[in-house]
Amino acid sequence: LFCLTSIFNGDSTQFSWWKSKIYSYIIGIDDELWDVIKDGPVFEVEEEGLVTDRKKLTNIQKKIYKKPHRVRRVMVEALSHAEYMNIGDRSTAKSIFELLCSTYKENQQVKEAKANQLVH
Repeated sequence: LFCLTSIFNGDSTQFSWWKSKIYSYIIGIDDELWDVIKDGPVFEVEEEGLVTDRKKLTNIQKKIYKKPHRVRRVMVEALSHAEYMNIGDRSTAKSIFELLCSTYKENQQVKEAKANQLVH
């Protein structure tokens, strides 16, 4: 899987644009991948609360199991190295996306507030 979407480099003025592009790109691959970002990963769990052994999964279950890993890879490939270093400890696409949204939405709001203060 080669990422054909734009690479986000940490410029908060570009974040909304990048967010829209990554959404379109992921939906274009598989609309269920966006659900993994929105809702988090869902894995088959045994009675004891353990994740089912991958070797015991059916082909359909294996496809579902791969989705969180696939969408995380897409997210990581759509980030610059510097941005990757900021999210490297995040294990899910959902946690990566939430961190980026909270970081760059807030940064853009602060910049806009400061610009408004200069105008008034």
